[in-house]
Amino acid sequence: MENTILTPELSAQARAELSLSQAKVSNDVGLSRGYLSQYESRKRVLNDNQVKSLQEYYQGYGWVPAESKSEPTDAESALVIDGVVVADHAEVDVEQLFEDYYATQSEIDELRSQEIARGWLFGGIDQMEAEVQCKPLLLLYRRLDEIKDMIQGRVLMDDEPLALKDSDIKTVGDYVDMLTGRLVKPEQPA
Repeated sequence: MENTILTPELSAQARAELSLSQAKVSNDVGLSRGYLSQYESRKRVLNDNQVKSLQEYYQGYGWVPAESKSEPTDAESALVIDGVVVADHAEVDVEQLFEDYYATQSEIDELRSQEIARGWLFGGIDQMEAEVQCKPLLLLYRRLDEIKDMIQGRVLMDDEPLALKDSDIKTVGDYVDMLTGRLVKPEQPA
């Protein structure tokens, strides 16, 4: 089983062969039952640690996948790391990008835990100050999307940001891209 990747189908097969309910497995592994159900029905991708925990859990019960099942070939399978599909043509240091991804996620968690600005008169939310507090958080969310795009090969790391004038910015997305420095030259058709 060391070389076998626990696919959603194998997870469901293991549970059935071991006569275990989703509730028991999810409780023992520390995963919500909904997540396990969605994983087994291919509606959710679990991160590497969650898949490893499930795999070790089933192995602990003595489960070994049937030999008749063939491993997917390289052409049929996609590399998924921590729930993100990695482009096979990605020309980037994927490990460095994941390090950046988790550092950004940590910054997001820290900003989300800050107390919201309150007004002095009635103690309600000071909306203007709250918007100022939210801007760095929104930009970090945009950074997470950008990192995923790089991992998936949609944006190259060496793309140079464009210098735009205000008149060049037409959409909210353009403005956010300008703020994050990620407006890049579109690829020219060959």
